[in-house]
Amino acid sequence: FSSGNGSANGYTWLINGSIDGETFYINAQYVELPYYVFLQATIDVNGDLVGDWADTNNQRGTFIGKRDVRRATTTTVACERGPEVGNDYVCTATVAADDGVTPAPTGELVWTAESGGFRDGNKCLLEPSTTAPSTATCGVTYILLTGALNGEHPPIIAEYQGDTGFHPSSAAVTVTTIQ
Repeated sequence: FSSGNGSANGYTWLINGSIDGETFYINAQYVELPYYVFLQATIDVNGDLVGDWADTNNQRGTFIGKRDVRRATTTTVACERGPEVGNDYVCTATVAADDGVTPAPTGELVWTAESGGFRDGNKCLLEPSTTAPSTATCGVTYILLTGALNGEHPPIIAEYQGDTGFHPSSAAVTVTTIQ
């Protein structure tokens, strides 16, 4: 297989390799230097990449590439306000495990908006749903800027930060007020 190239800190490298049965052979060659790294690895029972490496400087070692076992999430956001034009919005984010399996995501959401603000801060902790076991919710109170009461407003964004079991995700909602 060939996975192309990469770059960092002013160096570029080419990566290619092959698979023979259950063994991966990977070569990384730096373009700017006469330096190569050779990896030979297998996938262990935990799904981790485990193997040995050697380079052109005759250095050798072993490595374990831990697989990312975090689950995917989807975040949705809804904002509602009271009946009066100047009422604040109550915004609720729901974070769901994409696989629908419990436990629900845990951790923190960070809220942002280009205008306006959040009454009690822009962070909240997820609480597990009592009706949907693989989801969790939290909310904030969004306050429009004074004088910005008519029309569509910039998006309100909820960013789930992820945790040891779940990947981050985010969503946005736009609110519109009409006098």
